[in-house]
Order: sequence, then structure tokens, then C-alpha cells
Amino acid sequence: MNKKNTTAIILYSIGGIVALGAIVAAAYLATPTPTGHYVSTTVQSMNITEVVTGTGTVQPDQEATLAFDGNGGTIATVDVLAGDKVKQGQTLGTLRSDILQASLESAQANVNSLEVGASAPSIAVYAQKTNDAQTALTSAIHDSYLKTVDAVNNQISTLFNNPGSANPTINVYTQTQAIAASINNEYISVIGDLANWTPSNASTTLAAAKLFMNDLAAITTQLNSGNSGLGQTQINTDRSTVNGAASEVNAAISEYTAALSAYSEATASLNLEQSSSTPDTLAIAQAQVATIQAEINHTIITAPFDGIITDSEPKVGEVFAAGTPAFTIMSDGVYKVQVYVSETDVAKLTVGDSANITLDAYGSRDIFPATVTAIDPAETVINGVNSYKVTLHFTQTDPRIISGMTANVNISAGSATDVLAVPSSAIITQGYKTYLLVQNANGTFTQREVHTGITGENASSTTDTGTYTEIQSGLSATDTVASFGTATGQ
Repeated sequence: MNKKNTTAIILYSIGGIVALGAIVAAAYLATPTPTGHYVSTTVQSMNITEVVTGTGTVQPDQEATLAFDGNGGTIATVDVLAGDKVKQGQTLGTLRSDILQASLESAQANVNSLEVGASAPSIAVYAQKTNDAQTALTSAIHDSYLKTVDAVNNQISTLFNNPGSANPTINVYTQTQAIAASINNEYISVIGDLANWTPSNASTTLAAAKLFMNDLAAITTQLNSGNSGLGQTQINTDRSTVNGAASEVNAAISEYTAALSAYSEATASLNLEQSSSTPDTLAIAQAQVATIQAEINHTIITAPFDGIITDSEPKVGEVFAAGTPAFTIMSDGVYKVQVYVSETDVAKLTVGDSANITLDAYGSRDIFPATVTAIDPAETVINGVNSYKVTLHFTQTDPRIISGMTANVNISAGSATDVLAVPSSAIITQGYKTYLLVQNANGTFTQREVHTGITGENASSTTDTGTYTEIQSGLSATDTVASFGTATGQ
């Protein structure tokens, strides 16, 4: 039989006894003297303890299956075996992490360097390199200017009438008047740029001069004796003049570009050295250390609580995937039992109620004390009936208690001291009223309404195993009632 079903049967057994008494007693209500099997029982004064019963299984207080996080890896160490007792935080097993350890050392060294900061001599070296590069750039700008002026104002002047004036005109053949006008305007524009030369506009002036030389070279390339009226020797001379001027402009651009690049690199290096230990760069380096350390932590499994290892799977050298169960641990010596009770009984219980537990392995004479530690607020439906899970913990450590044992639970749900009580089988319920058959002086019986209290065990006796119901009003200590069971409460 299913344990939960057994629990339900046990939990509702007391109510069944009362109901059975009511059914049997009802048969006698029509006669002044009951016939058949009944017992005349004197009302007793006793202490009653109300008990809620249930059946469950012994479980460890804590249990966990542990696995490696991260990406998994190769098993480096296995530090425990099944049956070993461990302490919280103790290492159970590790993965190889030599590469991560090397990365961590490098990242930590970077943090240490940033915390110290750049030295003054180091910054001075970079500052000198920047000054040298700036000097070289200034010189290159000046040289580039001279080369470009020579190419524009001197070398190609023979190709224009009125060179250097406000209205120069090209004196060699062009295919169209538009081309001639365009090259004249370019010449005027480049001459104006050179007249206003500054370091800040050097780049744009050089680019304009280069474009002018390219356009002029295109004109001379198209010259021939037929269209220009010039001899081939003159044509070759004009082409050579333009090519020489273009080469000088290209040389100016190369010198300027190289010097500017060198100065930019030197400036960037100096800025980097000066800002290498700012709070932002230090924070980034520290975050890198923390990230690597977290990856290393994923290669280590530690015990989450004090306990005993129940399973150890890894083998040294074995490749273990992340998330694969590696170790199982349970709390050592601390056990609990969970039972399910009816909605009627759960209302009687509170956290802290005491209980007695017997284990099938040792019989009913060995009693293990326990305490209710949790009551689920939500119901669990078992075979269509609402039940509530109640958790109890053993209050004493006992080596005889082993996980998996069947436990029979008796929870003390309430008590009444020195009260009038009758066997529960004497109780007759009709609708919402409760009655007893009270014996008269002449031996006949009268149905009398009474008010009842708790139902439970006779706490005043260690041998009486019957079930009794408290009578709060309607009887006196001298009354005798008809009980439809044995002489003790049934």
C-alpha cells in the first residue's frame, strides 16, 4: 500500500471510531435500555492529549548534487570518496586550471603596475620623443612649403603666360577652352593657397597642389606635333617639366605625411603613459582579474554545508562536462520526516509542537523525540483529497537513525488537564449535536445532549491505549454512560 494512502487511513481512523459508535448507538435510542453489545462506563477525570498521526520516511535535513560550472574540463584532483565526512567550504574536487592561473598572474601584475603608476623618468622619455617629433614636423612643414613653391612658382612657370600674376594663362595646347579655363583657375587657386600657407592648412594646400600637377600632366600627355604646333623636342621638354614639378610636390607630401604620423604616434604614446594609472584603467584591469578568478572558481567544487559524501563520480584525468553530477552530499546526523495530514488535523498543529516517532526497524518501544519545524500553507492533493505537508526534525542525534527508514509519527496537537472524559465510542452525533446514553438509577438509559472538547489519548495512564473525548458540559463525575466498545476507551 502506498505510504501516503496508509497515512490517510491512519489519520482518519479516530473519526471512524467515533462514527462507528454513533451508528451502533443510534440503534438503541428508541429503547430505554440498550440491548446487544454495550458496556456501562463510569465517567472519568483524566488528562487528555490530542494526537495527529502520520507515516513518512526519514530524510537528511539537507542534500545536494554538485557539478562543475563554467565549461567543464579535465579532472585534476578528487579529494573525497563516498562515506567521507566533510566541512562546509572543503574542496571536493578540481579541474585543471594552469592556463587560467597563468592568465590570472599576468592580469594581477598589470593591476599592480597600474596601482604604482607611471614613473617620472618614463614619462620624461616619452615627452622628449614627442618634442623631437614636433620639431621634425615643423621642419617637414617648412620643407614641404619650399618644395611646393618651387614646383608651382618656378618649374611650371614656362607653361603659362603671366605666371604668378592675377591672370595667368596656359600657353600650350588644350583640347577645349573649358580645360584651359579650368587649369588657369587651378593655378590661381594654388598660388593663393601658398600665399596663405600655415601649418594648419598644409595638408589641404599640398593636396590641391598635387591635383593641379595631375591635371597639368594630363594636358601635356595629350600634346603632339599635329595638335600643338610644337616640335617633339619641345613637347618632351614640357612633359619633363611637369613630371619634375609633380615629383617635387609628391616628395613634399611624403615628407609632411611621415613627420605628421611620427608626431601623432609620439603624442599618443605620451598620453597613454600619462593616463595608464587613471581610476578607469585601473578598474578595467581589476575587473579582468575578477573575471579570471571567477573562471578559476568554476573549476573547484566545495562542500556547501557540513555533511557526508554519498556519491563521488570523477576520476583523475577524466574529461568532465559542465553540469554533469560529480558529488552528492547530505547532512550528517541531522534528519527530518515529512508527513501529510488532513485539513481538519492541520488546523490543530503549529510549528514547535512536540512529537514522538517510532521507526519500523526498531519497533514501537524505541521512541525518538521530534519537533514540528514547518507546515506547508498550500495543500497537496493525494488521491483526490486535500492534504498538507508537515515537516518534523529529530531533536536528538542518534546513530540508529538512517535515511530511508519508515517513520511513524505521533504529534501532540493539544491537551486538556483533569477533565471529564468518556470513551470516544460512547459519543453519538446527530446533525450538529452530540449525545450520550446516560444510565438512570433504575438501569434504563436517557439520551442527553453534551458539549465535547478534544479527542485523544489518556495521558494519565501508560497502559491505557484507548481513545477518549473530553466532555465540557452535560455530565457529572458520578454519571455512567453506555460505551459501544470495550471497558477502556475505544
